Amino acid sequence: MAFYEALRTRDADTVHGIVSPDLEWWFHGPPVHQFLKRILTSAAPEDSDSDGFEFVPHSVFSVRPFVIAEGSDRRRSIYWAHAYTVSDDGVITHIREYFNTSLTVIRLNSCVNHLDPDITAGDAWSSSSSSSPAPHCHCTCVWVSSRSLLNHVGKTVPGLILTVQD
Repeated sequence: MAFYEALRTRDADTVHGIVSPDLEWWFHGPPVHQFLKRILTSAAPEDSDSDGFEFVPHSVFSVRPFVIAEGSDRRRSIYWAHAYTVSDDGVITHIREYFNTSLTVIRLNSCVNHLDPDITAGDAWSSSSSSSPAPHCHCTCVWVSSRSLLNHVGKTVPGLILTVQD
């Protein structure tokens, strides 16, 4: 929540203390909605309307080491979700940012090749041999975008699945 408070107040020093200097940032949505990028890089807003955009999370969910936050701006018909990785010392190292996109987060648990436990998932999938059976993987849905917040967009939005691995 300190991250969102620092974003709200445009406190660059606090943001830079919370976010890794070599942050990996990924964005999905209309380029005009890259509000976070402009805050993180101190870039000038593309229009006067985007200057006042505030990330106010409606919900925050943690699946260590991942944190997922979502919110909306009814006036602009915007829904947003952030999925980020937090290191053991509390620094955000990766941010995945989604605008007007329905997001489902699944956790890919251990993959096991039941015929040969010494073959890893990567080995089996990259093998050119058709005799190596694909490993069995267990997936668990851990988070889904809020339908009520998505309804603020007022139109159909694309859906993505974000896979996190143990």
